[in-house]
Amino acid sequence: MAQNSSTVRITANTKRFLDQISAMEGKPKSKVLEEAVDVYIRSRFFESIDRGYAELKKDKKAWDDELKERELWENTLGDGLEEE
Repeated sequence: MAQNSSTVRITANTKRFLDQISAMEGKPKSKVLEEAVDVYIRSRFFESIDRGYAELKKDKKAWDDELKERELWENTLGDGLEEE
C-alpha cells in the first residue's frame, strides 16, 4: 500500500538528533519520526488519564464509587474459567 508523505520543517538541532537516532537504530528517519510521534501520543494519552483520576480522587463519593466498581471487576478473576 502506498503511503502519503508530507514535508515538515524542523530545526537544525532536531535534524541532527533525527540523523543520529536513525544511524544508531539503522532505521529510516521517517520510521524514527513515526515511532517518536507514537510514543508522544501514548504519553499524552496516559497523562490525560492520570489527570482524570486525580480529578476523580478529589470527589470522595465518586472515588469511593470507582473503588467499589473495581472490587466488582476483581471478582471476575475468580470466575472458575480455566486457562487453555
